[in-house]
Amino acid sequence: MWAWRLGSVRGIDIKMHFTFPLVLLWAAFEWGSGPDGGLLRALFGALLISVLFVCVVLHELGHSLAAMRYGIRVQDITLLPIGGVAQLRAMPDAPRQELVIALAGPLVNVVIATLLFPIVSLLMRGVTRYGFWHVLTGVGLSSMVLYIFAANISLVIFNLIPAFPMDGGRVLRALLALRLDYARATQIAVRLGQVLAIGFAILGFFQNPLLILVAVFVFISAGAELQRVAFRDLLQGASVSQFLVANGRALSPAWPLQAARLVARQTGQRAFPVVEGGRLVGLVAASDLNRLSFGQVGEVMHDDFPVLAPGATLYDAQTAITARGQSSAAVIDAGAFLGIISLDDVERAHAWLRRQSPRLRHA
Repeated sequence: MWAWRLGSVRGIDIKMHFTFPLVLLWAAFEWGSGPDGGLLRALFGALLISVLFVCVVLHELGHSLAAMRYGIRVQDITLLPIGGVAQLRAMPDAPRQELVIALAGPLVNVVIATLLFPIVSLLMRGVTRYGFWHVLTGVGLSSMVLYIFAANISLVIFNLIPAFPMDGGRVLRALLALRLDYARATQIAVRLGQVLAIGFAILGFFQNPLLILVAVFVFISAGAELQRVAFRDLLQGASVSQFLVANGRALSPAWPLQAARLVARQTGQRAFPVVEGGRLVGLVAASDLNRLSFGQVGEVMHDDFPVLAPGATLYDAQTAITARGQSSAAVIDAGAFLGIISLDDVERAHAWLRRQSPRLRHA
C-alpha cells in the first residue's frame, strides 16, 4: 500500500495513503465554492476534514489498543479517503475478544462526543433551527465544534451498521458466534453486509457518490473474510508435523552472508535454522540473507522466533508467525528441534488440502 508515515503511537505507525489528499481537495472545493465561498471557507473546509480524520485515527487507535490488550500486534493505521484502516497482525477468533475490539472504536467517538456535549449545549442555548444550520455551515470555532460533535455521533451510528467488515458487522458476527458455529456466524454477517453494500451503492447513485466507494470496499472485504474463515477451518484440520521441513541445511551465525546466499541458491530452502554449538539460536529466511550486502548470518537472523509443538495446527502456525511479523517458526518437541514450518509451507499445505477437499474448492 503506497502511504506516507506521519508518526507513531505505542509502536503503531500512522500512515496516510497517497490518495488521501484528494479528500482534502474535495472538502476545500465543497466549502470554498458557491456564492458564499472563497479562500477562507476553502481553507476552513480542509482544516475541518483534517480534524475529523484525527477523530478517525483515535477511533482506529481504540480498536488497536483493545487488540494489543489481547496480545495481537498492530502493524499500522492507514488513512484513506473513505476512512481509516487498522492492520492487525492476526484476527481475534474468540467472539468476546472480537466484540470488545469492534466496540472499542465507536466507544472512542462516544467519549469525544460526550466531552464536546457541554460546549455544544452552551453554544446552542437559545439558538433557533435556522440559527443551528447557520452555525453548522459557518466558518469559525463554534462551527468546527458543532460539526465535529455531529460527525462523531454520525461515525458511531454509521460504523455500527451491521455491514461486515464494518464495526457493526463484526459485532453481529461476534454475538452470533456466541451461539452458532464461527463459520456459520461469519456467513450470515457477510451475506447481510453484502446486501447492505448493494443498498449503499444504490443510495450513492442518488446522493453521495462516496457511498459507492464504501459499498465496493464492504462487498469485497466481506467476501475476503468468508475466504479467510474457510482458509482457517481447513488449516485447523492439519498439524504442523505433517508439513514441516525436516533435515534441511543449517547455518551458523558466524557464516558470511555471501556463503549463506550460495547455500540458499543451491538448496532452494526458504528458511534455515541457525545453529551454534549444537543449539538452535535463530531462524533466518532466504530473503533475509539479502538484507545486507556483507556481514554474517547472525546479523540478519531472528532470535525471537515463534516455537510450535508438532501437534499445533497449521492455523496456529500461521497465526504465530504472522503475529511476530516473521516468515517461519521452529517446531520443537520436548526440547528436540524437529524442523521448520514457514508461511510458504502453510500456503502449499493449504493448496494441497484444498485439492483433497472438493467441498472447499470453490470456497
